[in-house]
Amino acid sequence: MKKIILFTIVFLASISSFSQQTLPVNVSAKQDYLKKSKNQKTVGKILLAGGAALSITGVLIAVNDLNHLFDPNYVHSNNNTSDVLVYSGLVIAAGSIPFFLKSSKNRKKAIHFSFKSQMILQEKYGNFVYHTIPSLQLKICL
Repeated sequence: MKKIILFTIVFLASISSFSQQTLPVNVSAKQDYLKKSKNQKTVGKILLAGGAALSITGVLIAVNDLNHLFDPNYVHSNNNTSDVLVYSGLVIAAGSIPFFLKSSKNRKKAIHFSFKSQMILQEKYGNFVYHTIPSLQLKICL
């Protein structure tokens, strides 16, 4: 009796775990990675352009102060606005580097994801038939 009960439990567990899920799961990993990569690249470009604009503005202010260096009528202010603009622009431009790196990595991940239809042997109405199952394929380059 114990063997029959044990066999029935093992049989019922194997039926539920016999094959893959037949309903396609809505997985759009490739599109998600491409969109994320595009957004990160846009943020990187904005940070780079903004940092460059601040640095150039600071340099132009410093050059304007240098042009009036020998003018006796020019009153030189001791504020360091140009230094602050140049250094903050360089920091902001350097902040764009991680966004470009992550964008590249996400783009590479998107390239490696793809969908593939696999033929799977499944039981249907007491017979074994082949069904095509959409699967997510990940390419690993060694």
